[in-house]
Amino acid sequence: MTDNIDIHRLIDRPIEHLDATQRRWLKPLGIVAGGLRAILFGINRLVMRMLFGTRAIGLEHLPDGTFLLCPNHTSSLDPAAILSLIDYRTARQLRWAGRRGAVLTNPFRRFANRLAGTIPLDRDLSALAVGAAALREGYSLGWFPEGTRTTTGEMQEFKPGVGMLMATLGTPAVPVYIHGAFEAWPPTRKLPRKLCRIEVRFGPPLLPRDFVQDEWDEQTAIDKLTEELRRRVKELGDRG
Repeated sequence: MTDNIDIHRLIDRPIEHLDATQRRWLKPLGIVAGGLRAILFGINRLVMRMLFGTRAIGLEHLPDGTFLLCPNHTSSLDPAAILSLIDYRTARQLRWAGRRGAVLTNPFRRFANRLAGTIPLDRDLSALAVGAAALREGYSLGWFPEGTRTTTGEMQEFKPGVGMLMATLGTPAVPVYIHGAFEAWPPTRKLPRKLCRIEVRFGPPLLPRDFVQDEWDEQTAIDKLTEELRRRVKELGDRG
């Protein structure tokens, strides 16, 4: 595996590799900010359900404890759609991995992302430290395995980072397919183009301890977990 030692160091001692902003945003919100988060959560739930009729299938598959939440990535609406459907207790314990440029681009987005639990990261190996730090602190983690939004509506290949987190930490990953968000707000537009129903489908968690075979080396385990997770997400999308 490329940069094997560096990757293990990032995942084993992730806090050491976070910058000041990432460390601060990983910490729980204060009382005032926590209250604002609860208000924002309620507003988001109301707006998303009124405008896009957000609907969930399979919410019962969300496990207790820490997990990776792994949706396909089609639109800026994706996190808002998921947050409009899960309960507030789950949302409070959920952190999101978000591209630094998008998370910190202006004061409003910085404020909203902070309340939503997003941690800014760069699209390189250091992203693994952010993911590992959140999981090791006991948070669940929203992680888009494609790395970026699709520009065609078709699901892209999954980056190996999600497999590395699963294989190294043994964290279960919940496959999620978001249907309708691309039609409502594709990445090629600055604003939503139409109001249409968004459906979020949650599948049973992929448990590394039950999937990884003893004869697999680490790289094989990472590749197999990444491939299987993508297969499960795609299967949710193929259900129509």
